[in-house]
Amino acid sequence: LKGKYLLNLDTEDDYELTIGCAGGIDVTCSGQYETKKANDVQFYQLMIKGLTGGHSGMEIQKGLANVNKLMNRLLVELSREIKIDISCINGGGLRNAIPRESVAIIATTSAMEDSLKNAVKKWEGIFKKEYAFTDKNLQVALLPHTKQESLLEDQFRENLLQALYACPNGIYRMNPRINELVQTSNNIAKVSVQDGNFSIGCLGRSSVDSEKMDLVNAIRAAFAGLKGTIELSGEYPGWEPKPDASIVTIMRNLY
Repeated sequence: LKGKYLLNLDTEDDYELTIGCAGGIDVTCSGQYETKKANDVQFYQLMIKGLTGGHSGMEIQKGLANVNKLMNRLLVELSREIKIDISCINGGGLRNAIPRESVAIIATTSAMEDSLKNAVKKWEGIFKKEYAFTDKNLQVALLPHTKQESLLEDQFRENLLQALYACPNGIYRMNPRINELVQTSNNIAKVSVQDGNFSIGCLGRSSVDSEKMDLVNAIRAAFAGLKGTIELSGEYPGWEPKPDASIVTIMRNLY
């Protein structure tokens, strides 16, 4: 086919003209980690649930809570306030969905049980206040759990928590020309840490291909300390909006 203009008629609304679209790329960091034996500790299931969730492209601008970010933040704060260990983490699912639920199995000494319960209750209140308008049904639950054989080795645990804290999530850059249009974003969609293996899956989006790769490099930098493998897959190009293009003017006038 040869031509000067290309019209994309793939739209869901007869009353809109689509002049741009984000490209995307899957970024997965995976690898193995050392474990340590679990001795003289009590185990608990820590769950964050009830988040709103949504489409990581169409609803990324709403400021919805990402449960993988919240769980990581909670684990960091509990580690600072109380000596806890982590046995496993499982959060999120589909790459194009803002994750809503995460479960971590954690451990601490029986003497710290009351302190742990109080800290979890405190942080549930903080999260509920921060996300009162976007995630009204947010809940943080702590329940007793059966004994686990192993825990994350201390240095890997710290590296993991810092990596997830540093990884960009949500809006990376707004479009400077078109009001309220997200240009580049990332969704930390899935976190799986269990039985000596870890995998973190992200979906980056951008209508500007060069900026999409800048986002990829930012994710790489965040995960560098995990010494895992970074895999890029499922890449598709963006369609950068050009509001002043002649074809846009023609279509606007025709409409």
